[in-house]
Amino acid sequence: MPTLTLTNVEDQVFTTVRRGQDAIVDGVQALADRLAPYAARLPEAPWAERVPTATELAERAFAFAEKLISEQKDFAERLLDAAAPLFADTKVTSTSKAKSPAKPKTAQAA
Repeated sequence: MPTLTLTNVEDQVFTTVRRGQDAIVDGVQALADRLAPYAARLPEAPWAERVPTATELAERAFAFAEKLISEQKDFAERLLDAAAPLFADTKVTSTSKAKSPAKPKTAQAA
């Protein structure tokens, strides 16, 4: 049995997630197709124009999630850089804003 690399595992996860998402989208599409004639007959709610659309809500949610992920990535990079002295003077990230600690000077032989 071949050893799976992390990339292979990631690809398998994304493939599985995509299959599940496709099944859900297909189910919602079938339901929407069946209910569309009935939904067209419903009166519009008087407050509907004051409520964000589903698309607007999704855009806002993903904008928030992107900002949150960006902040978490920055935090993780700064945290790893702060802990770098514990890991053999190795700078963990190159994009972090944290300053790497100065290396101690070694004593010169006389």
